[in-house]
Amino acid sequence: MIVLALFLVGVIACGDDDPAASSSADAAGSCTSLCTKSGFTSGRADVQPNEINCFCEGGTGVVAAGECTSMCTGLGKKGSTFTSGANQPVNACQCD
Repeated sequence: MIVLALFLVGVIACGDDDPAASSSADAAGSCTSLCTKSGFTSGRADVQPNEINCFCEGGTGVVAAGECTSMCTGLGKKGSTFTSGANQPVNACQCD
């Protein structure tokens, strides 16, 4: 009985509550949402230890500074827009 109880405690302690995995999923969903709202067809989140970069692709949209700030605030970070690639509109957002 004690062995079973210890096993259950171990399983609960090692559950799927990986903060990095959930923040990565949140970032991916937030990035896609930002990009589609901004007139692009898709978005790709690049999650790094100290920052999240959101790159919007397809379409002719523009990422507004306020929308970028809002997305980053939702992820617990500050945000700023930038241009990714030559001759592109503002098509990216960095949260740090």
